[in-house]
Amino acid sequence: MAANGADWAAAEVLPSKDTDAGLGLTATSSLRHNMSHPWLGRRVGSLLLRGPAHQTVTVATVPLNLALTAESARQDPQLGSSYAELMELGLLDDRSVVIVMLLVEKMRGQGSRYAPYIQLLPESFSTPLWFDEQQLLELAGTTLAAATAARQASLARTWQRLQPAVSSMLQQVGVFDVPTLEDFKWATSIFWSRGLGLPVPVMQQQQQQQQDVAPGSSSSVRIETLEGLVPGLDFANHSQQPRCWWEVVEQQQQQLRQQQQQQQADADAGAGEGSAEPAAAAAAAAVGEAGPSYAVQLVTNRVCCPKAGEELTISYGDKGNEELLLLYGFALPANPHEQLMLLCPLPPPEEWDELFTARMQLLQARGLTPQLFLSASHLANHQQAAAAARSSSSSARRRCSIIPAAAREVIEVFVMQKQELLVELQAAEALQQGSPASTLSSSSSSSSGQSNGQNDVESIVNDEIQARIEALGLSMAVLTTFVRLLELKLIQMEGEEGTGPLEDDLRLLQEADSAQQAHKAHAAAAAEMPSWLRHCLLYRSGQKQLVRQYLKAGRRELQDTLAELQALMEVTGEYQE
Repeated sequence: MAANGADWAAAEVLPSKDTDAGLGLTATSSLRHNMSHPWLGRRVGSLLLRGPAHQTVTVATVPLNLALTAESARQDPQLGSSYAELMELGLLDDRSVVIVMLLVEKMRGQGSRYAPYIQLLPESFSTPLWFDEQQLLELAGTTLAAATAARQASLARTWQRLQPAVSSMLQQVGVFDVPTLEDFKWATSIFWSRGLGLPVPVMQQQQQQQQDVAPGSSSSVRIETLEGLVPGLDFANHSQQPRCWWEVVEQQQQQLRQQQQQQQADADAGAGEGSAEPAAAAAAAAVGEAGPSYAVQLVTNRVCCPKAGEELTISYGDKGNEELLLLYGFALPANPHEQLMLLCPLPPPEEWDELFTARMQLLQARGLTPQLFLSASHLANHQQAAAAARSSSSSARRRCSIIPAAAREVIEVFVMQKQELLVELQAAEALQQGSPASTLSSSSSSSSGQSNGQNDVESIVNDEIQARIEALGLSMAVLTTFVRLLELKLIQMEGEEGTGPLEDDLRLLQEADSAQQAHKAHAAAAAEMPSWLRHCLLYRSGQKQLVRQYLKAGRRELQDTLAELQALMEVTGEYQE
């Protein structure tokens, strides 16, 4: 890394203090020297100094050309043309080419330029993709169980298609070992658990012709996201209170020249030709005249700058436990970003009738899928709004719905009456084609009202009540469907085919916490619960809690809606009398 232009003096890869996390990044004493005016310290410096140059502290820098990306695969001196050909044929995309490149580099062993990095990568994983049949039973009834099965099948199909090409590339570099599905699964797990999306500015030349100016060209800049692995930085573990973050920066040419000069001076002082030549070549390439070069930096803030020996953590993003467990193999207690996904049950396509086909077409035309996403944050906001609305007017209570707007839109498509469905589908198709939607349905009712001359107050009130009754009828259908889907999910997760009631999961977690505390206090205490099982319990208990809480709120809203509907029906009866 250092021989190729990376700066790692302020960080080192060591075992994480979180035993479940494996290796992590730890600050060294050099990090303090990276501060502007380090003698001022963290707190005093944060008060006296202003501007990002003084407040931001660089932890580590990795040149972008060291990252494993689709571009670096195409630039590989031996296999670049093979990677490019596979991408042109559509066998690889920007993600899968990095996965294949990682697999190939691992099998090249010490012949790979990435060998020191690959040797530090984990060989085993705690993600469901690596669970055996017995372990997968701990996820029974969850969305993640079905997603894992689908992903395993997809990987097997993809590998069957790629295996001949990967074997051929390995033979080109003198490796005759046969790559396996397990090798491909390893590389896939590494990519999805450690990959970054790197926003990199790309210059574009644009030809322009002006009346009084000779033809020329101008440049524009667009941001292109390069997905890949950044060796070293990918050892930073997740924290809900991260102290570091990464960013892509342009490397100044002068800095690169100084690196080149320093590396050459080190080599002349006795570093040896073996390490000087690659470093000089890398620096010379980076300082080329082809355009600006970029680096990925791990940075922190002066006021929270970690001390020597403290772990350097980042945020993996606002992810729920389902995504965290699927990609990284861990779940968080009381995760504020937890999310429940409900799948709308669909019959096999061969059983779709004309009406159901129209519903699916309307979903597609509106950019929707037959899925409902129910987040913990929406639930919390709803509970707060509901508490505030209890003393408010009925109209305020009506606006406080437990069903998120996107989920309601999906359910409405499935409960629409046939005539309304066909009208909405026609309007959506017309909108896609750029034609104005028909307003015949809405205008006919208004014209009818005008032709009858019903302008008295009683008629207006009746019309408003009737419109409200229709809206409540639709809400009843939506809420009934919503509650039924949650009831089915609850049975699926806590019934005979699931993992049992929520109370059992909470009891197991409590016992695991007690055992962990006892284990820390007494070395002879009982063995702790396996970490993979604890994370499964955290995930599935969080899902069950969301189901129960949404179901409780949905039933309450359904009762309130029914009561309002009955009251309006009584009012309508009085008017008719």
